[in-house]
Amino acid sequence: MKILEAFIDGFIDIRYHPGRTILQILGIILGVASIVVTYALTYGMKQESLKYYEKVGGLKKVYVGAKLYRHFRNVKKPKNVKLNIDDILFIEKESPEILYVEPIQSMWADIKNKKGIVKNIYIDGVGKNYFDLNGYELQEGRLFGDIDLKRCNKVAVIGYYRALEFFGSQSPVGNTIFIKGQGFTIVGLLKEKFFSFGGNRAGWHRYNALEWYNKRLLIPYTTMLKLFFKKNQTFYGFYVKLKNVDLLKSFEHRVKNLLFRLNKNVDDFQILSRKERIETREKENIALNIVFQLAGIISLIIGGVVIMNILLASFHEKIREVGIRKAIGATSLQIFFYFIVESVIITFIGGFAGIFLGIYLAKIVNYFTGYSTAFLWYHNIIALLFSVSVGIIFGFYPAVKAAKLNPIEAIRYE
Repeated sequence: MKILEAFIDGFIDIRYHPGRTILQILGIILGVASIVVTYALTYGMKQESLKYYEKVGGLKKVYVGAKLYRHFRNVKKPKNVKLNIDDILFIEKESPEILYVEPIQSMWADIKNKKGIVKNIYIDGVGKNYFDLNGYELQEGRLFGDIDLKRCNKVAVIGYYRALEFFGSQSPVGNTIFIKGQGFTIVGLLKEKFFSFGGNRAGWHRYNALEWYNKRLLIPYTTMLKLFFKKNQTFYGFYVKLKNVDLLKSFEHRVKNLLFRLNKNVDDFQILSRKERIETREKENIALNIVFQLAGIISLIIGGVVIMNILLASFHEKIREVGIRKAIGATSLQIFFYFIVESVIITFIGGFAGIFLGIYLAKIVNYFTGYSTAFLWYHNIIALLFSVSVGIIFGFYPAVKAAKLNPIEAIRYE
């Protein structure tokens, strides 16, 4: 008996026993579907995070600054970390990994326009590279240039939502706003930034995760230091854009040593990178992924046990048939394949059905929860290999038992 004949016999048995086949593949389908859904959700969330970070400067963007530095009024800025522009430029010069460095200073202030609208908002003092660093696009007007920084010009670039708050549908470019009584001319309006995690389906509430990016008010950092930080011309942090994200570890090691020296041997700074955030999230999600994967594997094992029991029952029904096959020349290996092929076919069919069910369930999850899902072909191959492995493992014992049968005893079996 050839292997091809074993496959044909396996398909015939499956065809003539549909009820038994359904019981065998049910656990396989559910297990594979669970694995596919887990992969789809995990990979989908990772892709969403990458898309989000690309919207705000990508993985090459790194923040270096004080450990306790936060954009909240109730958190005081630490006294230890104080870097002047020469320190930051020195770090840029000594770090070949850096494409450019971008100092930043910030403050809360009351902002007023000529119509009397007053708001207390957060203002950032930035340089000319800040817009490229954060992926901003200009809708109208211009951005800061070298002259604005050199002359400490009183100019401002405003975010899309902030412009609506102060000027409504009117163009903000050319208008004046007052920061602590100082008049600033708005020279540029930024395009609206929008990103919604999982907000892909029709009717899903699309919350803009980048809303705060559209509420920015930016002025040259030199102007901010000159007008509002006269007694403290220092920075508590700065951004850098790396030439390559793979240079992150090298840059971190170098900048830590440089900051330690510049900061009088006080370790009071931190380095925040998007790449490390993504890696941290992936580690945090491992436990959750293991739980879902275990659920799928347990379902596969249950399906495998069912397959083994049914194959054993089938074996007892076919003892005489096996004896006759051996008597007319079938080898033990051929009998082994005769039984295990049926198990492999069932798990293969169940695996394919589980993949399609998993894809469908993942889309349902996306529709009702908004969680993003994404599929890679090799994830489905892994799930299919899991199911076929179950067929081989749990079909092995019945197949070996059949292969060891004595043909004379098998023929006489009642």
